[in-house]
Amino acid sequence: MTTVIDTKVLVTLWDTDSQLNAAAQKALDSAQRLGALVVTGAVYAELLALPGRRK
Repeated sequence: MTTVIDTKVLVTLWDTDSQLNAAAQKALDSAQRLGALVVTGAVYAELLALPGRRK
């Protein structure tokens, strides 16, 4: 199974709230065990648009 990762999940990984960060990491780990993880072009573009973020 392939899982498409939403922008909100990736942004949560950068969050300083350790509970939110841990929950996002746990969800990604679980999804990865089931198959591939994918970031779409739209999500990539949204991430590049975040202030202060670089490639």
